[in-house]
Amino acid sequence: MPQGCDVPKADRRYLYKRNGSPTWWIKFRVPGTKKMVRRSLKTTDLREAQARRDKLLEQRKQLVEQASYATQLVQLREQYLSSVDDQEREIIKDKIQEAPEDKAAEMGLLHLYKGSDNFDPDQLSEEELQPWKAYKTALGELTPIAEVLPVWLETIGNKKTRSDYRRAVEVLVQRFTTLEEVDRRKAKQFLEWAKRENQITNPTLRKWMSGYKNLWEYADKDISVWNDQKLSADPPRSKKRPFTASQVLDMYRILSERNDVTASWLKHAVWIAAHTGARESAIAKLRYNAEQKTIWFPKAKKEETDRIIPAHPAIWSNLDAWENGYRKSASSISNRFTTFKQGLGYDGSHDFHSFRRTFLTMCENAVIPEGVAADIAGHKKQTISYGLYSGGNTIEVMREALERIDYNSSGL
Repeated sequence: MPQGCDVPKADRRYLYKRNGSPTWWIKFRVPGTKKMVRRSLKTTDLREAQARRDKLLEQRKQLVEQASYATQLVQLREQYLSSVDDQEREIIKDKIQEAPEDKAAEMGLLHLYKGSDNFDPDQLSEEELQPWKAYKTALGELTPIAEVLPVWLETIGNKKTRSDYRRAVEVLVQRFTTLEEVDRRKAKQFLEWAKRENQITNPTLRKWMSGYKNLWEYADKDISVWNDQKLSADPPRSKKRPFTASQVLDMYRILSERNDVTASWLKHAVWIAAHTGARESAIAKLRYNAEQKTIWFPKAKKEETDRIIPAHPAIWSNLDAWENGYRKSASSISNRFTTFKQGLGYDGSHDFHSFRRTFLTMCENAVIPEGVAADIAGHKKQTISYGLYSGGNTIEVMREALERIDYNSSGL
């Protein structure tokens, strides 16, 4: 390049990075709404990020083009469904039919709709079906998923389940517009696609299927389309590993030195997990007794009761901060830690649960009796005598054991 010429800037429109992570994200507004879309592009390469961004922006452009068309149909649909006069309904019905026919004409597909006695929706592609689905939806013969979603979600009492179901339906509407489109064959194809594209395992997919059945039942539709769907086997899971003591120290140091909102609370969750072996859900709901220096954890998974353990001196200040403005939900802890650890180069063999493995490894190397470590971490005791008949160790016994845990002096 000739001397004095400026180097052209890379096209980074809508692209950004989060919390020091090398992964590229995209941010843009949904056409016709105030909703902002923030999505990971799942790549650290700028060229690949640009290509994926351009694909998403092209999809957004198509949404803009469809917005006025969709708005017109929605307005006509409301008039049609609220009308009680037969003559008025027929007039509105004719107007409703005009919009899809105009759309079909623009697409060069009018011959599929006009003058054909053998019209068969099953023989048409998704693109060719757009005008027909718009027409049926406007007449109330099809149920738009996006329309029933917010009302249905209000019937789901559990906050975590509601969040899981919302995510499941967000994926569903990427392939279907209305409930009536889904039959058993399409449901099976969708499940395989969702599993592959979202990189989820069968337990998560079964949870989503539970949500779909609930939605179908709420809308008084046939839930059998989701019943007894056979899922392909999950690929072998990579073996999960504990962090080393030095890795834990490095993560806590990095988070402590960072000056951003996420790091200001994530460091507490990391340090508490490293000294208790607690899961994200337990940390999110813990209660700290600053006077007695004890922590109450709610029962989780197969635990039969809540538990109270002594607080390690190293996390007293972290627990105080957690109780006074820095507490976050289990999903926030999991999601933000995943982004953080990926930015440090950790793969799927390490996750937040690795702190639990680290803590128990530290206990083993500190020669803490297995039964004491199990009481602290909430693990099931392995022996019949301790597991069935023991009432558990005292706070004093657990406190003495915990004081042997020292990440700074550990050789792990």
